Amino acid sequence: MSDFATKPFTTNPWTTTPFTANPWVSDDALFFTNTVASLDPYIEVTGTPEILWTWSDGSTSSVANPGVKNLTGTHSLLVTPWSAVTRIDFYDRDLTGTFITQEWTGIIKILVNQNYFSGDFTTYEWPNLTYMTLYSNSFSGGFITKEWANITKLSLDRNSFSGNFTIQAWTKIVALNLYDNSFSSLSGSFQTQVKMTLCYLYGNSISSQVEIDKIYSDFLINAADAGRSDVCAVNTSGASMAAPSAAGLADIDDLVNIHGWTVTHA
Repeated sequence: MSDFATKPFTTNPWTTTPFTANPWVSDDALFFTNTVASLDPYIEVTGTPEILWTWSDGSTSSVANPGVKNLTGTHSLLVTPWSAVTRIDFYDRDLTGTFITQEWTGIIKILVNQNYFSGDFTTYEWPNLTYMTLYSNSFSGGFITKEWANITKLSLDRNSFSGNFTIQAWTKIVALNLYDNSFSSLSGSFQTQVKMTLCYLYGNSISSQVEIDKIYSDFLINAADAGRSDVCAVNTSGASMAAPSAAGLADIDDLVNIHGWTVTHA
């Protein structure tokens, strides 16, 4: 056999990276695709970062709020540095595909609502995050929580998240919406979120009565905490949600009759 009939002589180097990579497309860019001919995403920033929106027709914008674009296809956003971005808003934009997050160290608000995004949603430490809502998308897979020390609202409702959801010691959280996903278990504790006034867990798939009972025993400790000043509305109902045991029902009675909470359960 000829020596030239084997690798590397049979491999065309021009068909492999780095030769097939587009040097003008940054790995740091956020890509998004729409199929409805109108989109209006925007961001908020601090300072004077370089902002580059690149649209599917090749045109570009260099402002945080570029206005309505009557385009379909795949677009991108690049901000240098990304740490200047404090808010990302893709609300009701009919966007499809995946949504690739990054370590946006300055991010305060993430709003990704009423789109058709699918696949995983990767989380990071995001030390300044106060508000994240992923309402009514098609995100699936697990959702890994972090110790977001400043989070006040976390809404993951009406997606397809599954597996375990870990409750963190979010001492500043006010509203937690996890309803209408496919979470099958909850871990962590609800004892320390004394500012929380709304906790909707309904419509998931938590079939363990032990876990449901623990939720309410944690809430009873939470309700009696000296740092709590407001009541909380809790909902753990749903066809695939376990009903509380007699002990759980006793804790619920105390939450309602002693502490004034509102409770709806399976």
